[in-house]
Amino acid sequence: MLYNLRGGFALLLLLLPLGLQAQPEAAGDCGTSFSVDPAFERGAYEAFRASWSRQALNREAVRLPLVARIVRHTDGSGGLNPDLLTPIIDTLNQRFLPANIQFYACGDPQFVDVNVFYDF
Repeated sequence: MLYNLRGGFALLLLLLPLGLQAQPEAAGDCGTSFSVDPAFERGAYEAFRASWSRQALNREAVRLPLVARIVRHTDGSGGLNPDLLTPIIDTLNQRFLPANIQFYACGDPQFVDVNVFYDF
């Protein structure tokens, strides 16, 4: 075991200088260079935002189907009133309107009549 420990330590001492040599010298900044003029940055941001808003208005809304599963007691009592699904989806569509996303009900609601899930 002592031999393995000495061998591992010797290998570490041998590889350490190679690892340090492989690290590049910091040659100035890397990545994105930022403008020093805050007015330019704000103007560029506003221009981008305006162009993105125009593009979003010209696109067709992304439509996503929803399948409603209403969990009730095993005897069919409890659970959400199915008549509330339309107003809930309308509220959801209002909240996602700025993202150009629209939800719609895909078929009738499905009922899950299992006490274990209702009490979960």
